[in-house]
Amino acid sequence: AALARLARSGAAVETTTASDGAVESTDDTQADNESSDPVDFEWTPEAEERMERVPEGFLRALTRQRIEALARRYNTTTITPALIEEKYAEWGRGSAKQEMTLAWADTALERINRIPGFVRGMVILEVERRAREMGMNTVTEAVIDRASSVWKESGVFHSEADAGLYKQPHGRRERRGRGN
Repeated sequence: AALARLARSGAAVETTTASDGAVESTDDTQADNESSDPVDFEWTPEAEERMERVPEGFLRALTRQRIEALARRYNTTTITPALIEEKYAEWGRGSAKQEMTLAWADTALERINRIPGFVRGMVILEVERRAREMGMNTVTEAVIDRASSVWKESGVFHSEADAGLYKQPHGRRERRGRGN
């Protein structure tokens, strides 16, 4: 259940078209975590209603932050359901590129399969990183629980953007600012 609540967080790949028509991809981890000048965003009532479907707390705050980062990239201050769906589509493109590389216990696999597909691949990537750091070759529910608790406690999802994310004891990480 804890991991299912984390389902709406995740990395994405932003695809853009270069001036020569070539398609380029960039990881949005850094772009979404970059802090910039405060902006007063206007969330339409429909967008706020859409956000109500994201579990309250860490996940909703992270999702809101990532959507607002996308709005900054698009140079807009109005958050609409279409913008939210664009962010989810970015996450989906990133997740689609991920594959399981470790063995998974049946119970852990059942949990991961309850996560929406548009973020499942990125959650798999992060959970497997945690398993490796724990010295495990099989992902178990304990690995999922540990990864989930680290994400919640640190406010960080992408370990590649925060080296050592899983190596720090609970409660001893300093929060380094917005998005971390």
